[in-house]
Amino acid sequence: MKLRKNFVTGLESKLSSWKSSDDPAKGEFTYWCDPGGYPQFILSSNSAKVYRTGPWNGIGFSTTRDLNSRFYTLELVFTMDEVHYSYETLTSSKFSRIVLSHDGVVQQLIWIDRTQEWVRNLISLTDNCDNYYLCGANGICNNGNSTVCSCLSKFVPQNQIEWGNGDWSNGCLRRTPLDCHNGDKFLKYSGNKLPDTRYSWFNKITTLRECEKLCLNNCSCTAYTNLHGILEEEEIAVKRLSNNSSQGLDEFKNEFVCIAKLQHRNQVKLWGCCIQEEEKLLIYEYMPNKSLD
Repeated sequence: MKLRKNFVTGLESKLSSWKSSDDPAKGEFTYWCDPGGYPQFILSSNSAKVYRTGPWNGIGFSTTRDLNSRFYTLELVFTMDEVHYSYETLTSSKFSRIVLSHDGVVQQLIWIDRTQEWVRNLISLTDNCDNYYLCGANGICNNGNSTVCSCLSKFVPQNQIEWGNGDWSNGCLRRTPLDCHNGDKFLKYSGNKLPDTRYSWFNKITTLRECEKLCLNNCSCTAYTNLHGILEEEEIAVKRLSNNSSQGLDEFKNEFVCIAKLQHRNQVKLWGCCIQEEEKLLIYEYMPNKSLD
């Protein structure tokens, strides 16, 4: 089954909670797709938002607690007509389902044959920082800090008294107004869930460097990001298609697509690929003392 939104017909597939654990009447929580600038899923209570996955980054949603790719294949399709999300288990012996509990928690359950019961494998809200908009605009949440919420660099709390009292909902504002024509620069943030993308736009073929240039030339653009994972301090293996190889572009793409669809814990992981002019590279998980054959 797919969670989806059709832009042509207006048809939506979403999860609704029960009123209580033993009352199947419609409850107060709904889990639905927010296409925005780029799709993410929202958990809401009546009209108020409670939790969001963060936007899709090409592999999963930007939250780090997505389905384990060793056991599942994830798919998000985003076209002019529709956006839908689904996942499948890699082996037919595994059964899984996603439910929205009456108290507003999205849970992924796995059937255990040995014990004949459903076991919870994943839940949406696990700590304080998962609460929607906890730190307000331009705020960052980190449970490892003594003060959970802090402002982005170059920003200050909008209301210092409320902020000091632990009310961060008003968020932060710039210490100095932007002057985009006078040498303003970008600051890099890593490992954060991206903000809401309702008013953002994207281009699937634009490189990160090209995206930076486009953003610098547009005064209403305040940030840019990459929708795919970036390898940082990760040892990798690179397979390069040589110029005298009998393989062509079609064979190269077929190999990439085939391996990407067949991810398995006993198979070397494919991190990504690069096709630029004559260069064709496959980036694999590094396996010490072993062959990529």
